[in-house]
Amino acid sequence: MMKPVAWTARNFSFDRPVGTFSEVLKRLRGTPTRPAELVHGYSDETLGRRPKAKWSAKEHLCQLTDLATLDEQRRKEFVSGTAVLQPQT
Repeated sequence: MMKPVAWTARNFSFDRPVGTFSEVLKRLRGTPTRPAELVHGYSDETLGRRPKAKWSAKEHLCQLTDLATLDEQRRKEFVSGTAVLQPQT
């Protein structure tokens, strides 16, 4: 079995072929659904636990929510042909 890579350790690859843009966009649009499915049925207490003083599931989900605004901004910039996309601040 493959061990999943922590999302905080993942990097976006800028060398993808242009033809894969629709797949990347599809994946981004599905982001709200996947976490909801993963946490369905867990109590608020369980989702708030911080294993080994690391982020809780709720903290991870909040970070993804915060980044969704940046994702949308970058998508608009990309589609409009902006030369440099908004950095994460």
